[in-house]
Amino acid sequence: VDGFVNAANLERIEVYRGANVFLDGGTAFGGSLGGNVNLIPKKADGSASELSAGFITDRPFVSADISSDLTTDGRLSARVTAYYSDGDTAIDFNSQQNQNYALALSWRPNDQLSLLVERTRARSRVRGYRQDLFFVGSDALPEVPDLSSNFGQPWSLINDGYVRLIGKARLDFAEGWSATIGAGNIWGDDDNGFVDVFPLVENAQGDTTFFIEQRQFF
Repeated sequence: VDGFVNAANLERIEVYRGANVFLDGGTAFGGSLGGNVNLIPKKADGSASELSAGFITDRPFVSADISSDLTTDGRLSARVTAYYSDGDTAIDFNSQQNQNYALALSWRPNDQLSLLVERTRARSRVRGYRQDLFFVGSDALPEVPDLSSNFGQPWSLINDGYVRLIGKARLDFAEGWSATIGAGNIWGDDDNGFVDVFPLVENAQGDTTFFIEQRQFF
């Protein structure tokens, strides 16, 4: 997943359907009673480590996932995940750089209580971004463009970076019963924002009007 969430730091993705959304509550971005997606980050559990490298089209990437117990009894563990990629994509004059680094610490002082702290640093930079097409003034659709063609501009730019800190505590107080409390925050980078063009397709011949938008967000 490129952008705000990187899959290199995820243990699993849970999809909640219908009323199951009440199990974890609504999301900070609104959520819906029709369902929700819950992203579970990797935990420090002393499992095996992994190093990998490869290519996504013309864009090389490297990643590391290192987890280890810091004490002989396995009650204190740490996990470090790192991901970096930079290069061109399959779309004309479009390039992406993605970075994601995370440190997780897990402490189990006894068999009933477990504590978790996670800090993540992520950064995404996209040049030559291809925006969605917006159709106005006609119900007829033009011919579908080639998938590799870019109707954006080479100078368009998107910056998205943040630091995330999460803390959780879980207490197993009876067989089959547990209580969990957690808190966290996200701090966005000062230069987060974009400069982009938005295409408005006016008819079936593909006549298009572009307008430029610049926005900064944190």
